[in-house]
Amino acid sequence: MIETDTGSCITGLLEQYRLGDHFVENLIFERCQSQLFLIAKSMLHQFPKARTRIEANDLLQQGQIRLLKALRKIPLNSTPDFLRLAARHIRWELLSMIRTPLIPTTDDGSHSELQDSDFETEDPAMLATWREVHDRIAQFPERERQLFDLLYYHGMSQVDAAKYLDWPLRTLTRHWLQARLKFMRQYENKNPF
Repeated sequence: MIETDTGSCITGLLEQYRLGDHFVENLIFERCQSQLFLIAKSMLHQFPKARTRIEANDLLQQGQIRLLKALRKIPLNSTPDFLRLAARHIRWELLSMIRTPLIPTTDDGSHSELQDSDFETEDPAMLATWREVHDRIAQFPERERQLFDLLYYHGMSQVDAAKYLDWPLRTLTRHWLQARLKFMRQYENKNPF
């Protein structure tokens, strides 16, 4: 969870970055490292077969490379914007890693022959469902998307998200319930949460 003072710090660093101070790139990632690791670990947890060959640290590192490229092109105004973009790029990297077969290496670093098991991936139906869930969330209006980002992807508690957004807790709870119900109606009353 990104604490409020850390979130403010990241927002300040993003402002510096937007004004041309590119030396703060590392500071932005350092401040968010634990949160980004939790996002990567949480996403990877949904794919048991992938966990046997992909580590959360590797996923995070590759996701951060994608994120850095995006950060150089897309001006961000706040910590939630940054975290939303981070979650998206980590998710894309995970899907890419899942689709790519593992090419085994020998002890000397050379590649060995591929086996059928090297091409095993997650259940295609599960991948399609996972992608559909995230695509639907991405199409929601900004307020609802923001709630999914903070509460679902980033694992914030409702209390912390309410403080972070400067909303009354009851307002956040009501909007979160409405967003989840809307999603479930669109998703034929299945609950992926």
